[in-house]
Amino acid sequence: MKVQDDPLTTTKRHKQQWNASTKLTHAKKPKSPSSLRKEEPPVESDMPTVTEAARSLVEKAVECAVRQDAVDRTETTDIFNHQQAMHTKITEWAVMQEDMSRQLKPDQLASDQRDNDERYAILDVELHLERVRLEKSRRKAAIQAFQRHLERQIQQLTAMAEAVNQREVVMDAAFNQYETWVQSHHTRTTT
Repeated sequence: MKVQDDPLTTTKRHKQQWNASTKLTHAKKPKSPSSLRKEEPPVESDMPTVTEAARSLVEKAVECAVRQDAVDRTETTDIFNHQQAMHTKITEWAVMQEDMSRQLKPDQLASDQRDNDERYAILDVELHLERVRLEKSRRKAAIQAFQRHLERQIQQLTAMAEAVNQREVVMDAAFNQYETWVQSHHTRTTT
């Protein structure tokens, strides 16, 4: 047995494990409570800023565009154009939010506030319209994909029905041939 030297405490003896297959000894590693503790990451409770919200909207729009592009590249060009327009509107909105957050002189604040409110209202309406157009394009693409899927299924079922009909004709012919053979064989044996 090995003796482990610990300068802070007296010497301790540890059991050694015996590996019978290789006949080697391996010392068991002691588990200290401090090594088992895990550091917890600090909790951040900051509210996302307008630019982060705009960035997340743009990322979602890009994800949707990439996902839709995998379905059918020709149908997603319209969607991508809508997303480009939405990206432009979102960045304009984020810039306007940053402008609003800056301090203005009191005499300019009222007129700038009215101008900004009008621009916000216009941008909100435009963003809503872009979202509606995008949703319409997505639904149209999904309906067209579903229609193509149904057409393929109908073609497969039609082909299967034709194959079954051909097989039935062949089986009927074979059965008729077998029936005539049995009748002819039966007439030969009886006569």
